[in-house]
Amino acid sequence: MQVLLLLFTILSVSSTISGEKVKYNGYSVLRMQLNSTNYLDIKSIADHYNLDIWAKNPVEQWMDIMIPPNQEILKLIQRHTNKVSIADVEEHIQLIEQNAQVLSKKRQGFFDYFPTFAQILVWLDTQNALYPTRTLIFDVGRTYQGTMIKGIRISNGNGVQKKAIFFQAGIHAREWITVTTALYIIQQLLVTSPTVLNTFDFYIVPVFNVDGYIYTHTTDRLWRKNRQPVSGSSCFGTDLNRNYEYMWGGEGSSPNPCSETYRGPFSVSSPEVTAITGYVSSISTGVAFFLDIHSYAAMFMSPWSYTYAYPPSADFAVQSRLMTAAQDAIRGVNGNVYAIGSAANTIYIASGGSRDYTYGTLGIIPSFGVEIFGNSFIAPESDILRLGREIYAGVVAVAGGITNSN
Repeated sequence: MQVLLLLFTILSVSSTISGEKVKYNGYSVLRMQLNSTNYLDIKSIADHYNLDIWAKNPVEQWMDIMIPPNQEILKLIQRHTNKVSIADVEEHIQLIEQNAQVLSKKRQGFFDYFPTFAQILVWLDTQNALYPTRTLIFDVGRTYQGTMIKGIRISNGNGVQKKAIFFQAGIHAREWITVTTALYIIQQLLVTSPTVLNTFDFYIVPVFNVDGYIYTHTTDRLWRKNRQPVSGSSCFGTDLNRNYEYMWGGEGSSPNPCSETYRGPFSVSSPEVTAITGYVSSISTGVAFFLDIHSYAAMFMSPWSYTYAYPPSADFAVQSRLMTAAQDAIRGVNGNVYAIGSAANTIYIASGGSRDYTYGTLGIIPSFGVEIFGNSFIAPESDILRLGREIYAGVVAVAGGITNSN
């Protein structure tokens, strides 16, 4: 088993060193049917072989796992009911890319494709030039590789600084649809100027994990973590959503540097988390609503993530009311039904995450994470506007719900 894992690591690293793109020929994604008796066995197989769990939905009772081309692993995992979601991951990636190239000749606007980080910076600057009195480009801090994490503040332009609504996307690099969703929200706030801008200023960081996001465009489409080396290991990267200080190091995070959920050697060990927590806590007007945008599983979730226990009943009542408002608004756009609830009870336990930090440390009661609807991390370009619209509707509903309760 150790030889097998080492081989996978060497293949990945050699592709990176040679400058070639990482390939996933022969890898498949299986949708495992979960029940009350099989989850622990499936999870133990995934942990033993360090398999990449793409998504889990306990409400609908399924889990998506990427399986390497290895008969031993396949034989073990196929003891449980499953169906093939993606027969060959590399072929799936290539098909999506080929379709994107065909569609590129018909592009009419910015939301017809998944932009690179450089293209995003140009677009943000363009919005700032178009709406100079309503926008401000701000620096969050630098990544491990020294790139500046950028955000944009959006107001109604009356010059009065208001309570903040803070969004971040792209904490997991391969979740491209989260980035375009954040950008779509920016555009809609500027174009439609909803009434919630009379109460709040929006601070939006569309690409939190900049190094990882760039890496997904150049080298490995399915890279998740940041690009920080790990001392004593050939594996790279920390899962930024396991590196926050609040209840860091607990269940649902891994001490294994080769794991997709590696929590780092200590809390806030990544420059990215250091930067984002410092910025959020420094907003002088305070943050009224925090949202971390992820994909994919169709969920709108509150704390806690680190435990199955719920927040105090008064806080959870507020969170539940706002999540219900988001759920209703989202359903009204495309008919997609998002599960709602505390994260640990809705998706899985995950310690050291963003929403637990913003609620547990900063005291922001409306601290949420959303898992955008979808079937894989490799979303088609046709999903960009469709899913952007439903998340925007949910965001405005939550903001309006906070306003009406004050």
